[in-house]
Amino acid sequence: MEKRLVSSEFNAMKRLAAVISELHYSLDDLKTHWEMIDNGQERIKKSTDELLQLFDEILDTIPQKQLKSLRNAMDDYKIALVPQMKADSKSVLFDKDQAKELVDLAHEKCKTCVNSPEEAEKCALFHLSTAIVPPDRYDSLLCPYSSAEWGD
Repeated sequence: MEKRLVSSEFNAMKRLAAVISELHYSLDDLKTHWEMIDNGQERIKKSTDELLQLFDEILDTIPQKQLKSLRNAMDDYKIALVPQMKADSKSVLFDKDQAKELVDLAHEKCKTCVNSPEEAEKCALFHLSTAIVPPDRYDSLLCPYSSAEWGD
């Protein structure tokens, strides 16, 4: 019997696939510890095999068209350890490439900048963008769009 996944189930399957993949790749890293436990190596292998079998059986319940979409989506995900954010945190996590793109878009506004070197040192947009994308991406800590860079 097949049943189409709703959005929350689709996302859960992507997360589960990432967990299974990460578990598989982590087994060797902990080999010395598995060996210290009675039948540890065999037990962890049996557990991961069982989890993989259950996952495959769930995949068998998904219509082929949606299964293809799910398989493509699963390739785009991996498990990453990030610091836990507190509810009152002002921090936001987003992809490094997205951050660079955001800063580059902001710098489109900078291309028309006519700030003097003194004004450029106080420019909120430049300071904000260098906080998002670290200054080592730039040739100098001076604003690349300030009139100081254009020369007189």
